[in-house]
Amino acid sequence: DAAFILGKGGRTKMKLSRVSGCVIELVEGELRLEFQGTQQQKRHARKFCRCVMAQRTGPVYVDANDVADDCTVLAVPQEAVGFVTGRGGNFLRTLEDEHNVIMFFADIEGVPKSDDHENLVVFGQRRGRRSAQLSAMSVVETKLPGHYTRTWRETGEVFDTEVDASNDWDTFTMELSEDEVSYALGRRGMTRKKLARASGCIVQYVNRVAFLSGTSEERTRAQEYIKWLFRQLEGPVYVDTDNRSDSTTVNVPQDCIGYVTGQHRQTLSEIEDTYGTLMFFVEKRDDNQDAPEKLAIFGPERARRGAELTVMSSVEKKSPGFFTDGIRDRKASTKGFDTDLMLIPDDSCLSYALGRDGSTRKKIATASNAVLQFVGNFAYIAGNLQERKRGRDYLCWLLEQRDGKVSVDGSNRDDVSEVEVPEGFAGRLMGNHGSELRRIEQETGTFCFLAHSVHGPDRLLICGHEQGAAYSDRGRTKAERLAKYLLQDANGTRHFTRASSRSRSPKRRFWAKSWDEQWQTKGRDERWQARVKDERWQTRAGDERWQARAGDDGGMQGLGMRGGMKGPEMSGGNQGLVGMSGGKQGLVGMSGGRRGLARASAEQHLVWTVDLNASHHHQLPDSRSLFDSHKEHGCDHQRHHGGSLNHLPVGSGSQHDGDLVQICKHSLRSTARVLEQGNLFL
Repeated sequence: DAAFILGKGGRTKMKLSRVSGCVIELVEGELRLEFQGTQQQKRHARKFCRCVMAQRTGPVYVDANDVADDCTVLAVPQEAVGFVTGRGGNFLRTLEDEHNVIMFFADIEGVPKSDDHENLVVFGQRRGRRSAQLSAMSVVETKLPGHYTRTWRETGEVFDTEVDASNDWDTFTMELSEDEVSYALGRRGMTRKKLARASGCIVQYVNRVAFLSGTSEERTRAQEYIKWLFRQLEGPVYVDTDNRSDSTTVNVPQDCIGYVTGQHRQTLSEIEDTYGTLMFFVEKRDDNQDAPEKLAIFGPERARRGAELTVMSSVEKKSPGFFTDGIRDRKASTKGFDTDLMLIPDDSCLSYALGRDGSTRKKIATASNAVLQFVGNFAYIAGNLQERKRGRDYLCWLLEQRDGKVSVDGSNRDDVSEVEVPEGFAGRLMGNHGSELRRIEQETGTFCFLAHSVHGPDRLLICGHEQGAAYSDRGRTKAERLAKYLLQDANGTRHFTRASSRSRSPKRRFWAKSWDEQWQTKGRDERWQARVKDERWQTRAGDERWQARAGDDGGMQGLGMRGGMKGPEMSGGNQGLVGMSGGKQGLVGMSGGRRGLARASAEQHLVWTVDLNASHHHQLPDSRSLFDSHKEHGCDHQRHHGGSLNHLPVGSGSQHDGDLVQICKHSLRSTARVLEQGNLFL
């Protein structure tokens, strides 16, 4: 139960904490869960943990009180249960992560179990539960078209039991055509997600019916955005943005419109996906054709500001000075959302602060939780007072690193964590060209650098607005844990090594050096053993996968046949593998081709018989001595070969025409490089 609650890397426990809003700690030594939070949060956390543990042993049961408390139940038809669950429950886990909920199939106590459907129980906040419910309905409609929409057409049912007139929460529906659904959905659902993020409304398409759930203001915005989206198919759209609180306009010069839009609107779509906004050029109402075009941006304030600054940066590259002429440094004092301007000294500092493909800029913005964008030589830092201060400080510390180590006092800051770096271990922490430190920053959403200390060792400063818990995916706590892992062997007891990202094949080893190490097997090495009931090594009667029949043009054939992997030329060239007669046997030492691999002896020695060419060989022990050696170790060749070796001459004096061969047997997971004169028994 403890392992099931914890999950891989602590992800299940973090999900339970995130959904319930309660801090959950697992006391491993005592196998006890501790909950910290309000009474409601602790009650929810205990309920979620109980349901998750019940999934491990069998069916999950919930009572009427569980269903009445922050729960949504969706009836899923039996034919679509596996489709909704996904392979190994992957689809349900994806919905849980996307909508911040807990989902599973359960039986409700006191309610008779139905043979037609299963109850999908969803726990979490109302907005997340409604979004997850509509996503599951959309999946069911893909499997069984009309299952929910037929009921909606007949009765107007929206499948929302929490319609609350006092809180202005409701669901609006509208039916679309096939072409409209495809356009409103977008590639991989990006247009639908863009509309939902920009309007703040839950937008989901169940077959051809659009479900819009949220407050009255959110639903109204979503309807307008969908209407404007469809009107763009006919031509330019005019929108009066003067009296709207959800819009921002940017003037774009005529010669920069194509640069801002991109090929097939790719650049604008990337900005929309990044910030969750809706953007399009509005129709002109004047006759001045040389006047700049107005680009309308719709969405929340922070998202609109980020998209606006990105467009301004693009225009400034194309037309230098269009936005930056006449401006200077600005440091706002307002506590609410505002924008600071910071002048970057020169182009080299700008390139350093920007980074490759803007990676450094994005890192500073993520760590400070501020909107950071460079317009010309000015850094625009948008956010509340604390976010703007963090963004300015991090940017200054970054630029100071160009001249050497930075000396920063982070003792009085709540957004900086420190890790002492022993002398001589800075290189290990940084990695090749700082790769290890960059990896930590990317995984945790922090800004890390080495700071010089006048008294004592250097320190690693981990900067970020998010502290994070012990098993959080992001935050300063995880970054500190990763950094200490790199430095945990500073006392010299052992060295830290990272596994290579690509496994490499072992070096080739020649039989002339150590043939016995390659082909001998140990008593407990199961890789070379064939168990009695192991069907992976066996073939049933009539199974032709391991057989080579006379005249077979494919598979493993003798020389002189067409295609496939070829063995040495034996009688008539009609044999499948070496050491067989008539081409009707499966593997070595079999009769009738109905068994897979020869049973190994007590010492697990396997017998292979190979005819070889005398013109290509390395000096090896005599074949007869090898054969005798096997007899000394208890390997009875007569028993392995079914009592018949008459057709195979034994001894180093016999020479046969053949070729140098390489026999690859994937069931043994090895390659036989055979070079010898006469017949060789291994």
